[in-house]
Amino acid sequence: SNLTDDIEAILLQVEDRYREQCRSILTGGEFTFSQAWQDWLLYFNNFKGRGWGGGVYIDIGSNDATYISNTLFFDKCLGWRGICFEPQKRYHEAIRRDRSCELIPHCVLGKAAKVSSRNHGVSFSVNEDANGNIACVGLDDILRERSIKKVDLVNLDIEGMEHAVLRCFPFEVMATGSVF
Repeated sequence: SNLTDDIEAILLQVEDRYREQCRSILTGGEFTFSQAWQDWLLYFNNFKGRGWGGGVYIDIGSNDATYISNTLFFDKCLGWRGICFEPQKRYHEAIRRDRSCELIPHCVLGKAAKVSSRNHGVSFSVNEDANGNIACVGLDDILRERSIKKVDLVNLDIEGMEHAVLRCFPFEVMATGSVF
């Protein structure tokens, strides 16, 4: 069938180590890279039928490169261009090694700022009112610098600081309105 041929054409582009996992998701199988099936849900409700490449995702608060990642599927199974924002240095090496996204090793706020931070296990939070040691960037600035005018998917998981990004979010770049 045509859909099977389309899936097989996509899978030819996928790295060997991800091929069977990608096949499972693309064919509606019981596999997900995400914690709660977000990648599967987004694919089948918004992006099914798109071929390899062509999409753009933004991952704000990437954390671990592969474990419970909402964007790994779009990176490895669909060949999308990605920008991964992660201020915690302990994740940088794996993101650079295991992902194709561009790593921006900073936190994201509405505008560039120096903030202080706190680590609590996997939780990382910033104090916007402080002149601290962490450099945050403005999402709009990063998109403009890279001439990105359309984004298909934004994953925003920054432990209670989402409002600091959303209040200045450049919604006009969203192609489908998928912010997760």
